[in-house]
Amino acid sequence: MKAPAAPPPPERAGVGAGHGRDALFFADDAFIAQTTDSSPIGLDQLRPAA
Repeated sequence: MKAPAAPPPPERAGVGAGHGRDALFFADDAFIAQTTDSSPIGLDQLRPAA
């Protein structure tokens, strides 16, 4: 008998991420976190932590 497949991880999306603190919080809690922001500066600061 085949074991049931594990459910996919929950997902969260964000707009206006800024420095990405919320996205990092959800990613640390096993969520798939996707986010965007109109400022490339905040996203550049988020990338190393992601």
